[in-house]
Amino acid sequence: GEGISAAPDITALFGTILSPEVMLKIYPPLSMLLLGLSAWLCFRELRFKPIVCMLGGLAAGLNMHAFSFACWGLSHWVIALAMMFLAIAALVSKSISRGWVRGILAGMAVGIGLMEGFDIGAINSLYIGVFGLFAGMVGEKFSARNFLKSALVVAVMAVFAGLTAAHTLSSLIGAQLNGTTEQEKMSK
Repeated sequence: GEGISAAPDITALFGTILSPEVMLKIYPPLSMLLLGLSAWLCFRELRFKPIVCMLGGLAAGLNMHAFSFACWGLSHWVIALAMMFLAIAALVSKSISRGWVRGILAGMAVGIGLMEGFDIGAINSLYIGVFGLFAGMVGEKFSARNFLKSALVVAVMAVFAGLTAAHTLSSLIGAQLNGTTEQEKMSK
């Protein structure tokens, strides 16, 4: 497939395992299934009732906006959205007691979202960072200590997102810098 370089992401995994014909036939439905399951897990971790989790997962998995992306060959955008649901689920999970572990898991999900969605993943990662700050302070009385703990979880998340997506980020930054240098030479 087209891309800046072969990134170690979900799309490359499916592209390696599946033949091109099979990939074109089942990749959009698989990406929609991943989106629905990720949304279901996110709603479950947010402690919604089971029927709400199921309906929310179905709504995300059958969302026509994401479906149109997938049908136009942009299933990687759908996977980037699914990874953002997983990052939110990791940040609010009560079954993970340590904040830094939640930050690591959320960062890895955001990193995969960055690799899959490029600019869409980058924009969504900013929202996840703000959500991480907010989620760490909700439910308890606001204090500087709670804010600091939330900021540290978001910092851990940012570091692990950067480490996970380092290959893609270096390729994107390199392509942008080389493109700028070439344009400057041509304009002179």
